[in-house]
Formats: sequence, C-alpha cells, structure tokens
Amino acid sequence: MGSGAIGSYPLGSGPQILIMEIYQIIHFIAIVETGGFTKGADRAAVSQSAISASIAKLEEEFDVQLLDRRRSPVVPTDAGARLLVAGKAILQICNTVKGELETIARPKVLRIGIPQSFSNRYVANLLPAHQLSCGDRGVRWVQRAIGRIAR
Repeated sequence: MGSGAIGSYPLGSGPQILIMEIYQIIHFIAIVETGGFTKGADRAAVSQSAISASIAKLEEEFDVQLLDRRRSPVVPTDAGARLLVAGKAILQICNTVKGELETIARPKVLRIGIPQSFSNRYVANLLPAHQLSCGDRGVRWVQRAIGRIAR
C-alpha cells in the first residue's frame, strides 16, 4: 500500500488515519446480504461497476480481502465478517444521529388536550416535572372545555 494512499490523512509525524466512506459500508453490506455484486448494486441503487470499484478501493485502502469471490454466493472473509458486524453498528449509529439531528432541526410537537376541570387537579402537578426534563420544547398543553378538546 505505502504512504499517501487514497483516503488517508497524515496526523503530523504519527500514523496515518485510513478513511472509510459510509457508502462503501453500505455497498459492502448490500453485497454480503444479497450474495453478489449484481444484486448488491441493485439494492444500493448503483451500477455494478460502481459497487465493484467501491469495494476494490476499500480493500486496497486497508490492504485486505473482504470478500471471497470464488464462491457463489459471495461470502465475507474473516476480515469481511468483522466489517459486516462493525459496519451494521456504524450504520445504526449514523441513522440514530441523523434522526436526532432531524428532531432538533424540526422538533415535533405533541399536543395534549386536557379538560379544564381535570387540569387544575391533576396536571398542574405534572407540568413542573415535565418542564425540568424536557423544557417547553416538544409538548404543548391545551386546556379547553371538554367539548372543544378535539378541535
């Protein structure tokens, strides 16, 4: 491989960080789960040549074979099996972070309708605890006469 490989960035005088792109993880998982490059490319919505290049770049970057191409269906090597487990965890974390960022960008509001007679007795005690844990963001308390709550 050598220094200056595609996707690596120097850390001063120390070791280099090798970069793995999320799309490469998606491509790799698609190939393993479908058993081949053609079906994997279909699942990932890319061409077969693009998914092949993606995996080749990943294997070159880390200087390791990830897939046993001699078998049908294609199966991961020992290194590929490790990437499969770690890759799924990475994608789950990415999806969680994406969801959290979307929630921050566009907070959803839960509106809770409370009859006026009920709110004075029961809900008044709940509001301070809720506001301490969540602030005013996310929940809107609506106090109306019982016949108008659904509106």
